[in-house]
Amino acid sequence: MPLIHMHVSIGNYSQRLIQKRFFLVLFFILPLVACPLWGQVVQKKQLVSSDYYGWGKIIIDKVSPDEKWVCYKMEYEKGGDTLFIRNHFSHKSYSFLKGRNGFFAGNKFICKIDKGITIVDLKTAFRENLSDVDRYSYNQQTEQLIFLLADKEAKKKLVIRSFKNSTIREIKDVTDFSLSPSGNHLAYFSNDNNTSFVSQINLKTQEGPKLIALNKKGNFMGFTWNKNGNALAFYQQDRNMKINALIYYLSKEDKLYKLDSASAVGFPKNTDIIYENLNGIFISDDAEKVFFSIKNQEEIISKSHQSDVEIWNGNDKWTYLQEKNFGNFENGPKTVMWIPKTNYFSAVTSNEFPKVILSGNYKYAIISNPKQYEPQFDFNGPRDYYLLDLSTFQKSLLLQRQSYDHKNLIASPKGKSFAYFSENNWWVYNLEEKKHINLTTSLGVKFTAKLHDLRIESICGSPGWTVDDNELVIYDKYDIWVLSTSGNEARRLTHGKEEKIRFRIADMASKNIDNYIYDGLTSREIDIRKDLILQAEGEDGKTGYFRWSPDGSLKPIVYKNSFIDQLNYGVEKKNFYFREQKFNISPQLVLKEKNKESITILKSNPKQEKFFWGKSELINYSIKGHSLKAVLYYPAQYDPKIKYPMIVKIYDRQSNQLHKFENPTYKNVNGFNTTLFTSENYFVLKPDLLLEAKNPGISASSCVISAVNEVVETGIVDSSKIGLVGHSYGGFESSFIITQTQLFSAAIASGAITDLNSYYHTINSKSGKPEMWRFGIEQWTMLATPYEAPESYWSNSPIAHIKNVNTPVLLWTGKVDSQVDTHQSFEFYLALRRLGKKCIMLQYPDETHLLINPLNQKDVTERTMDWFRYFLKNDQSALWVEKGTK
Repeated sequence: MPLIHMHVSIGNYSQRLIQKRFFLVLFFILPLVACPLWGQVVQKKQLVSSDYYGWGKIIIDKVSPDEKWVCYKMEYEKGGDTLFIRNHFSHKSYSFLKGRNGFFAGNKFICKIDKGITIVDLKTAFRENLSDVDRYSYNQQTEQLIFLLADKEAKKKLVIRSFKNSTIREIKDVTDFSLSPSGNHLAYFSNDNNTSFVSQINLKTQEGPKLIALNKKGNFMGFTWNKNGNALAFYQQDRNMKINALIYYLSKEDKLYKLDSASAVGFPKNTDIIYENLNGIFISDDAEKVFFSIKNQEEIISKSHQSDVEIWNGNDKWTYLQEKNFGNFENGPKTVMWIPKTNYFSAVTSNEFPKVILSGNYKYAIISNPKQYEPQFDFNGPRDYYLLDLSTFQKSLLLQRQSYDHKNLIASPKGKSFAYFSENNWWVYNLEEKKHINLTTSLGVKFTAKLHDLRIESICGSPGWTVDDNELVIYDKYDIWVLSTSGNEARRLTHGKEEKIRFRIADMASKNIDNYIYDGLTSREIDIRKDLILQAEGEDGKTGYFRWSPDGSLKPIVYKNSFIDQLNYGVEKKNFYFREQKFNISPQLVLKEKNKESITILKSNPKQEKFFWGKSELINYSIKGHSLKAVLYYPAQYDPKIKYPMIVKIYDRQSNQLHKFENPTYKNVNGFNTTLFTSENYFVLKPDLLLEAKNPGISASSCVISAVNEVVETGIVDSSKIGLVGHSYGGFESSFIITQTQLFSAAIASGAITDLNSYYHTINSKSGKPEMWRFGIEQWTMLATPYEAPESYWSNSPIAHIKNVNTPVLLWTGKVDSQVDTHQSFEFYLALRRLGKKCIMLQYPDETHLLINPLNQKDVTERTMDWFRYFLKNDQSALWVEKGTK
């Protein structure tokens, strides 16, 4: 066993590894206004390319338990990112260059910097820098910092440091550790004399370490706790790093169980236990069951005298490429269940049913096969779902031909129900009573709406369940509903429909990551007996947050005509920190104290005050009796006496970008930056489009022309100097629209789809999935194949009308684009060239659908600006445009 050392005073602690310095940082001064002298007027200037560097992005990270300190990051394109903490009440601030993974630990703040950590005492301003810290964690319950510290010999020791009584405990030769969810137990791996150990310490009672397991022929890896922290599982490896056993330990019973893959009865031959991110260990809450993954051992097949021919069978469920990348279920991971107390072992998934969602109490598995109804041509095809009882392994049909959408197939946390959306209604299957219940059919409310780009409607979704599993929480277009799983009661918590405000239960910025258990999304428990924080978005452009109370009252925390996000707060919910921005106001860190006005405590880019800046406004236009919105951005130096050129940027819905600030930068994945164009005194128009089924190109053209005419009629735009730009689906729209109208003096269509017939018959080289799914109920919404509706496909294809193009057009694409076949751009280019039209095509080697290389990002942004300068501003300094279009 490794030796353990105990120190009672922090003063003796590892002085050769810790550098201590004492300092107090006064308020971190970032001026909110650029006024060096009292009363002096700021002389603004035009933003130019030399000013595009050094703009930062603010991200709110965490709030201290007392809600007085806020942690935030400033990120920059060229690195040099800095972590800050700030106390508005004491006017203290600290900065940590390259700091990351920061957190508040009582009265201290801790973050990672390079290969060490920094600890700051927020009361005394005492600061410590600990070098060579590999991993660290903090136990809130016992106020202990736990970390791995490397010494000169590159060996690591585990350090348990108490902030409560200033004691320090060290354990030598530790390779990894894990803190239980409850914080009561600490488990760790260690090595000594070619023997590996697993030990556990009770942090609450300070008992231990207790030896759990040892291995003289290899190592251990991969700690996993159950939810309550009373059960622990991990892998055992041999000298070749191959996993040969699974170990399970019950703390209360002090019992160890082992499943040896070589000797366990019933363990499949020629298979290995595997360790992967999505196929790890999961333990039931009652600590009775352990789930893990196995995989067939890889066979080494000699390829001598064998052809590399690919066989694409016409009757295959999936294409050859799709099967190669995702469909080899026979040799893919299999989920298995082990009951340590009885040593019972059984497979849960199989070649026939390779996908699994576990019920919240791990008593049932919902299994399915995504290939069941293949070949089919929707993005997520239907499949049958079967309920597998994990005590009897009896299988029964649960859902037939159910559309797959992992976010709308929801197991309740305590295992009572399974919710799903079918036939335009929310249902639950009661796992105890074995019956299906329709929860929404009697409400007369739609639970689908236009939510996502390039889809006419989507399911509004569910954020989770109430804490007792007796109610499902769901959304409609505007509101939040709570539905009894008995089907007898439904309550609408909000009344957003009346005010045209969409309410959603808010996640804090640092806690919005989805978690999965195999193929199922873990469901959230929502306590509606307590206040809820709701995010709100109005159709008039206002955004913010509200506080809902169980008495039904709804009060705004902040709700105004700007873009507000990243709300963070502590347990008391007295001080709220959020980010606020407008197109002409760089994101700000704002504090809202209870019953007080909001206070801006930091502007992310104060230098913005030096420059002329555009503004944004929401405009309305109509098409075929439908009212639509568009965002209009004004030139930075707008003069109402002048008519300006305008760029129309198109895609689908864009009105939600009304208040989004854009840092001026050349690094744009699609070559377009609104701020750059407004700084060069263009108007920029981003219209919402109403894409009509069977007529995507024609309807997009009608919308764009109507939106442009709405602006032109105001007299602020030079109607002879209007440009059009779109990428991907926007590239399709852009290339189509210039075949229908002479309204535009120049256009850019990048990553464009130009022939619907040929694109229908392409395949995504990354997923292996045919692109046919985009033409059903999604994106193009043709609702038929090109064999059934050839006229619709041809009449909405840009290349069909290419002889009408008189607009100079720039095409560009990544040369290895897996999303949109580059031949789509080639076809349009060759046709334009054959007809003698003005065009240039750019091909970026080694780039896909969006440009990743910063040099290419800068190049395409500069060329985008050159193109419009040439044709809309008569600036002929870009010789490449002159050469390619003269």
